[in-house]
Amino acid sequence: MKLFLCMVLVVIVAQGSSGQIRPRIKEPRTNSLLDKHQGGEPKQAADVKALFEAVERGVVGGNIAAFAGHFGKQVSLNVSGSESGFVSASQAVSILQNYFSSRKPTQFTFTRWNDSSASPYATGRMTFTHRGSKQFAQVYVSLAPQDGGWIISQFNIY
Repeated sequence: MKLFLCMVLVVIVAQGSSGQIRPRIKEPRTNSLLDKHQGGEPKQAADVKALFEAVERGVVGGNIAAFAGHFGKQVSLNVSGSESGFVSASQAVSILQNYFSSRKPTQFTFTRWNDSSASPYATGRMTFTHRGSKQFAQVYVSLAPQDGGWIISQFNIY
């Protein structure tokens, strides 16, 4: 019995050492979402970053026009003290303009983001004045791919 087990062990070890070795891939295949552009970072990340920066500038300035053209046909919108649900792009712009007409942002920056997934998102804390008092809100923006670019598919202010 011991002899049989030793022979099986020798056969297993011999097969393992004579197995095929897979060649290493020298260059990975390209992925259209991750193609490099002149900046050296992935194209997706650069496009997403540019859109998030436009949203940041628009929010801190209370200027929705800075990113209004990037809303999708249907946007999931949730604005504290206002409407929520799926709205059209023009309704989203109108609701946000109304929101910022009585609230003056003094500071805003995205503090967390994911720009490499299929659904990039960013969130950050906004400081604003409303009726003479300093207040805070959390802003969340999610993007979706459309026609080779990115659209705002979700915009929340909590």
